[in-house]
Amino acid sequence: MIHPGSLTSYAVLAAVPILAALAGYAVYCYSDPEQRRIGASERLWNQLCRLHRISYHHQTLLHTIAENSDIDNPAILFVLPDRFDQAVADADDQLTAAEKQAVGLLRRQMFE
Repeated sequence: MIHPGSLTSYAVLAAVPILAALAGYAVYCYSDPEQRRIGASERLWNQLCRLHRISYHHQTLLHTIAENSDIDNPAILFVLPDRFDQAVADADDQLTAAEKQAVGLLRRQMFE
């Protein structure tokens, strides 16, 4: 025979994880959308680098170029060759001779 008090305790035990899941979903939905956008741009960056077979060293170089030319999202360097060239020109005084040579190789790797 089931006692009325035990049925209530089972209902409470079942409701707690459901309420916790709903609370977690609400926090996710109302959390900072900027953070989700950053995550998406990082995933795009990683996919583009993998697609073009860009090494970690060259990824770092591309980030340096983007930072020195005030580009918020370095993935934009993959989209427009003219924007890439302008970013390289903006960062030229920050690049070593070896990095400048690597930029030429990167450009061919990304756009040809």
